[in-house]
Parts: sequence; C-alpha cells; structure tokens
Amino acid sequence: MIGNDVLRQVVAQKNAIDVKNVLIDQYPDAGVLGEDDCLKILASCVSAENYELVLSIFASLFSPSEAAGSFDSENTFEWPRRRESLSAEVVKLLCRNLETKTALEILDIIRHRGVQSSEDIHFGFVVDCPDGRGRPLALMQPHEGSKVVPDSYSKYEYEIFSGRVVRSDSESLVSTLSWLKQIGFQLGRMPTAALHTMTIEAPSGQQRTFKFGTPLSSAPAKVGDRVSLVCSPEQGKSSRQSMRYSGILTPSPPGTRPGEPLSITNHTVGGSTDLNRPVDTNDTLPGLKWLVPALVFFVGVDAASSIINPLYPMLFAGMVGSSALALSLGSNVVLPNLKKLPDSSLGLQETRQGLLQEHVRLTSNMQQLMVETVADVRMLARLWQLLGKMNSMEHHKAYTSRIERVVEAKDAMENRLEARISMIHEYAKVLSMIEIEVEMETDIPLAEYQDIQRELSRLSEIENLQEEWQAKVEAQDEVEKLLRSYSSDDL
Repeated sequence: MIGNDVLRQVVAQKNAIDVKNVLIDQYPDAGVLGEDDCLKILASCVSAENYELVLSIFASLFSPSEAAGSFDSENTFEWPRRRESLSAEVVKLLCRNLETKTALEILDIIRHRGVQSSEDIHFGFVVDCPDGRGRPLALMQPHEGSKVVPDSYSKYEYEIFSGRVVRSDSESLVSTLSWLKQIGFQLGRMPTAALHTMTIEAPSGQQRTFKFGTPLSSAPAKVGDRVSLVCSPEQGKSSRQSMRYSGILTPSPPGTRPGEPLSITNHTVGGSTDLNRPVDTNDTLPGLKWLVPALVFFVGVDAASSIINPLYPMLFAGMVGSSALALSLGSNVVLPNLKKLPDSSLGLQETRQGLLQEHVRLTSNMQQLMVETVADVRMLARLWQLLGKMNSMEHHKAYTSRIERVVEAKDAMENRLEARISMIHEYAKVLSMIEIEVEMETDIPLAEYQDIQRELSRLSEIENLQEEWQAKVEAQDEVEKLLRSYSSDDL
C-alpha cells in the first residue's frame, strides 16, 4: 500500500511520467501497480484539485508505453490494465467535487481509448453507396483523393473523388421551370430542384469540376466542406489492376455515363445526397425531340405498307414490338448481368463493407450513449451540490426526508453511470478492433474475423441487458421532479 508521505509527493507532480518516477524511486520492485493503489492516487489528486494530473494519469492507463518515457529496461513498473472499474470511480469522484469538465474529458479518453488523432491522421471518412440505402461503400483515408472500388452489394465498380470544396455555384430551377417542364423532369428518377457546379480539390492538389442536379434547392455542401463524390468510373479505370475494361461490358453501373456523379457524402456536416443528371432547361420535355419524328416515321411506314399489302402494317407492328421487347430485355436484364463482377473477386470487399456497416452502427450507438452519459454526469454533480446545500443549513435535520430522497436518487444515478461507462468501454474496444482490420488493407485472417464476431455477439447481449438496468435505474424522471420541487424552496 502506498503511504501518505508518498501520496503527498505524488499529488505535487505535474504529469504521469513524474508520478511514475516517484513511485519507481520509492518502490523499485513494485511491478504492476494495483488497482486500489491507483485509485488511491487518483482520489488524492481529485481531493487536491490537481485535475491536470488526473487526466495525465488516466490517459497513461490506455497508453502506458507513451506515458512511461525513458526508463531503465530492467524496471518492470506498469500501470494497471483493467480500466473499467477505475473509470467509473474516477468520474464519480469528479462529480462529487463538481468538476464536470474533467469528468467529460475522462469520458472522451475512454471513447477514443487514449489514442490521439489529428485532422490528417484518423480512421478516415466512410462513403455511402449511391443506392440510397445508407450502406457504406468504402473508407477514404484523409490523404486519399481518388480511387475505384467495387461494391459487393451491386457487384459494380464506382469511382470516389474526395477532397474539399473550393468553389460552388447553384441555380434554382423551381421558380424558372414551367409546369410542363416540371412534369417532364418528374418522369425521371427524382425531380431536379437545383443545378450545382462544384470544384473539388483533392489532398494532392488535383481539382475536378462536377455538375449535377439535386432534388432539393439547397446545396449539399459549401466551400470548405470535406466531401466525397461517388461517380461512374471513367473509361479505362478499374479497381482490378490486372484488368482493363472498355466498351459496354465495363463493370460500371447500368444506365450511367463515364465520370457521371451519382451521390455526394458530406463528411463535415454528415449526410449523403443522391444526385441527378443535370437537365437541359431549354427542353420542354426530355425526349420530345425524337418522339415526334418517330411518330411521323411509323405513320408513314404504316400508310405505305397498307397500299402494298393490308397485312403488312400488322406484321410491321409485330416486328417493332418484338424488337422493342428484345432491346428492353437486353439493356435491362442481360447487359447488367454481364457487366457484374465475379463473386470470386468480391470476398475481401464484402467483408470490409460488412465491418464498415457494423462500424457505422456502433458509432451511432456510441454517440447516443455519450449524450446520455454526459447528461448523467451533469445531473450527478447537481445532486451532490444539492446535498451540500441541504447539509449546510443551520436546521439541516428538517431536511432529513428530502436528503434521503436525494441520496437515493444519487445512488441510482451512480449505478446507471457505471453501467453506461462500462458500455462505452465495450463500444470503444470493438470499434478499435474493426478499425484495425479495415485499415490493414489486406486479407482479414479468419481468427481475427471470428474474434470480432464474438465481440459483436457479446456486445449485442450487453445491449439487450440495457433495458433491464434501464428499467431498474429510472432515476432521471425522479431527479427532475425532485429538482423542480426544490426550485421554489430557499435552500
């Protein structure tokens, strides 16, 4: 056990490295520091209001090699590796001291597992598929500007161009289009409310200009936003370096033109938008230019053939119908299937896209959990403040029943906070495992993939248990009612 004299020396230090040096001097053969001793050190730092040291020590629990500095290789001193119980206790101690700012920074360390990141070095940007179903297509690293990736869902290839918007011009079509033109554009995939011209600059400095339409009049991105556009690959580009496609059998999405933008993902504000092909506002109706000549041609053929033989118009109509049917089947069924990539080439991409989908889901769950945990931290600090006010009254015995109710609510809040901090640890662990495999850019070993699946199954079981402890620890409503009942009292 660490003595009080050593604790006084530890509390006076500036960071975890200095603390470790003090402990090494006092206990050369300590080995791994016990959880109880570590908590005792953190509690002393909180009592002394040395919150910077609390953060430094807590961060060192996640990255001991970074916090250790340069020590003798014979020294085996280490910080404790089990951090879940320490995390909850430290946060509760900080709430008791009404130091919510440091408590929230502790939660942020847990969320990122002590791993530092910057704008240029982080996991990357998840780009959605252009099918509008919210499925991830690929991960774009911060330094990547352009690449062609296969999609295991549709079995086609897409080109992604990522960078910052350096120029953006928009033109609204809602007020300028006549009702006839708007009906014509409604015949397409979605009505086009605005046309946009954006110039995107990749991290390498390469710039590309895209023109597209959107169903809403608002621009999907502004100058300075980091975006990724999913396009149909340009001629000759493919994710398979050994293959060079050309002609109608390129594995590009059917019905698209080379380089045509299909969707845009805004990484700055979040969200993905499906894009329309830019329309020509001078056309009254798309296709009207060829529709009238075609009708004139068929009417003329019908009249001429009836003079030769009355049966010819019916034969001609049958030929036209069968030809149209064959053309429709060829362009909508046969050709799309011929353009698809073989299943044997999509195994790794299917696994990566599946992991990315899990990453997106878990990240969303963690963000919601963080919001709830932050609210619990602030509420717990308010309860401790309320208890302090009651106990500071001259006739605090008159508040005995109220104090008991506040203590009961505080205990319930602490139990819920412990459960949520444990969940944050689990989410952060699984997310890190997924990120490691996705970023390796190599075949994922079967053992590693099975480990991730086991962790996901275990996490799913824990998520199901949330409902049980949520029902048992419904302190939030009671606390709010309690605080409202005291809001009119002069404590």
